[in-house]
Amino acid sequence: KGQFVVALGNPYGIAKDGQVSASWGIISNLGRPLPTAGASSDPAKDSLYQYGGLIQTDARLNLGTSGGALVNLKGEMIGLTTALAASEGYERSLGFAIPVNDVFLRTIETLKTGHKAEFGFLGVSPENLSDAMRRAGQHGAVLVHVVSGTPAFAAGLKEGDIVTHVNGEAVYDRGQLMHELGKQPVAVEIRLTAERGAQAGRPGRVVQATAKLSKRHVTGARPPYSLIPDPSWRGLQIDYATALPQTLLRQV
Repeated sequence: KGQFVVALGNPYGIAKDGQVSASWGIISNLGRPLPTAGASSDPAKDSLYQYGGLIQTDARLNLGTSGGALVNLKGEMIGLTTALAASEGYERSLGFAIPVNDVFLRTIETLKTGHKAEFGFLGVSPENLSDAMRRAGQHGAVLVHVVSGTPAFAAGLKEGDIVTHVNGEAVYDRGQLMHELGKQPVAVEIRLTAERGAQAGRPGRVVQATAKLSKRHVTGARPPYSLIPDPSWRGLQIDYATALPQTLLRQV
């Protein structure tokens, strides 16, 4: 926080000569989720960054600067500008950028090989702990639903379990759990620590589980494109069942 940054972009489409425009500001915060206002209108919100992980900056990001580089004063790209959070009646908006981290670099390498980016899927519906449990110092995300046939089901997770760690990283709420899961690639094995039968002020039995993730379905304004076609067999599409949209899953 507080580091000076420069945002490059094409505000209002005026950079027709190919020369990008620059604005400057500081990093206001790290690990921010996308704001909920107007979430249905922005397809980028259907991603792991809706749960957290974004760079927040006060650099001016006008319409058209999305997709530009956010660089530090050494000229190193540290983020990709992606969204604004503006309120009616206010002249300045908050800017957000996807950080250039391990997930970002892995995705770039996948795209460079001509394949589509893929993200892991566990198969749970988590919620935050009750206020009483949080006041008692407990942390984690409670699983209100475990989908049959998913990696979570195969790993032995049950409804009511409280996931407290993913690969040794502490989980404090629903958003952090979804963000940690979304960072994982497909077919990787992850270690989960959960508490079973916990109540407010009383920890439950610790459960260790290993899950091999399947593939998450990602929606967007446009269909994904790749140079290398999706795998098929005799005209049939081959993919993880969890990668299919819910409308298709209900029909098979």
